Amino acid sequence: MPIASKRLVLLTGAGFTKNFNGFLAREMWSKIFNHAQISRQERIKNLLSMDYDFESVYSKVVHGIDSDGNTSLPTPAFTEEEKQVLQSVMEQVYKQLDDSIRTWQMNDDNPTSLDTYKLGELLNLFVGTPSERGFFFTLNQDIFMERRNNFMSPGAPRFPQEFTTLSQREFLPTYSVTLPGENAADLAEKEIIQNTNTLHYIKLHGSFGWRSAHGGSQMIIGVNKEQEINNEPLLKYYLELFKAVLKEGNKKLLVIGYGFHDKHVNKIIWDAAKNHGLKLYILTTTAPDKFEAGNFIIDSYRLWPAISGYFPYSLREIFPPDQSGSVHLNEIRAKLLEA
Repeated sequence: MPIASKRLVLLTGAGFTKNFNGFLAREMWSKIFNHAQISRQERIKNLLSMDYDFESVYSKVVHGIDSDGNTSLPTPAFTEEEKQVLQSVMEQVYKQLDDSIRTWQMNDDNPTSLDTYKLGELLNLFVGTPSERGFFFTLNQDIFMERRNNFMSPGAPRFPQEFTTLSQREFLPTYSVTLPGENAADLAEKEIIQNTNTLHYIKLHGSFGWRSAHGGSQMIIGVNKEQEINNEPLLKYYLELFKAVLKEGNKKLLVIGYGFHDKHVNKIIWDAAKNHGLKLYILTTTAPDKFEAGNFIIDSYRLWPAISGYFPYSLREIFPPDQSGSVHLNEIRAKLLEA
């Protein structure tokens, strides 16, 4: 990037949109397992009954690799029909996810309601200036932020006006967009440079409703994500952008709802923390002693010293729906803004 980024950077995972009726990994697994098409696929169902990581199952069936990226083909190998069934089911489950979040409302009748106005105030801390670009990176493939705030990702085509003006409308296949090819990086960077005083929304793993420049759905699923990303010009640029931003030095990364299960993302964060002064601020509903400490060690480097703030709260606790604010929000804001 020829223009520096803001010191405050945001990264979200599935736990973010769980607050808005989204699905966590365990819920994705159950919806795949319960699907009528899977009930007729004995080998896939048996695999799901032994492996509760839906992305691992996807890689084994569709790509024939295990969680370590090694070839792991069963005998006989999964057929093209089995692969197509699982890919079709995945598309349908992500459609269920979108149907679940699209009608979320901030009102008294919603048990998951929270104050999105004060959430917006927190997000404003990450908005760019004329001299520094603001970045909101996400691993989520849902389109909640597109529906709620009309967010769009640089370099990616815009959804049709019919979708953006009727944000609660069911997503139709005709709304899907195809990503640019080899000129994707130039398009995205030009858009980032030209647009100041904004928050650039970077979908590192693609999106529901995106089609690959090479054809087919463009959501990065499975255990071999980095290779899949490198095969898609726009997503390859996004990942390099994430690296570049964190390597600028002395950044503060607020992580909301990410469980640190993606090795390629972790390595970038680890490197920035170890070598470039990155400070981490983690917002999760999980207590620190349960936050899978093993995920915080890589190449013998322990990440905990880089964690400057840990907030074990839900968004509803931070942003109560009565718009009263909370001590948690004050704490988070103060930690992010301290020298």
